Parts: sequence; structure tokens; C-alpha cells
Amino acid sequence: MSKILAVILARSGSKGVPNKNIRLLNLRPLVYYTLDIALGNDLIHTVCVSTNDTKIQDVVNKYSTNLKVAPFLRPENLSTDVSPTLPVI
Repeated sequence: MSKILAVILARSGSKGVPNKNIRLLNLRPLVYYTLDIALGNDLIHTVCVSTNDTKIQDVVNKYSTNLKVAPFLRPENLSTDVSPTLPVI
């Protein structure tokens, strides 16, 4: 069986909706919904959240039973509005 890695990109610094990834929607942070789908998918072997923010990292680790889901912080040079996706992954 193939091993599939899901990478969730959740940086801070949104200009349109500040702190959007940790803003509550129906009593849960927005990033929770993506994380929940990825963790609950039997086809996905590993989930990794790429973030540059300790608050997002803390929220992700709160809702995950595996603390390795957000094991590091992304460097600021890969967390801008124009950062390409491939180097972030």
C-alpha cells in the first residue's frame, strides 16, 4: 500500500482576515477542519502542518494525537505573501 503524505500550509500574516487559521468557526479554529479531514482519511499515512506561528502550531498539536504533525516552524523567508509552495513543502 502506498504511503501518502498530506501537507497543510497554515501560515500567519493574512492581510484579509488576521489570524484566520486560529479564528473560531463553529467553536473550532479554522485549521482544525483541514486537519480533521486529513487525520481521518485512511489513505493518508502522515500529516504535516507547515506553519511559521507558534500559536497555530499549538492549536494543531492540541487537536492532534500525534505531536509530530507540526514538529517545526517554517522560516520567515518562506512565509511571505509571495512564497512559492514547492520550497515550503
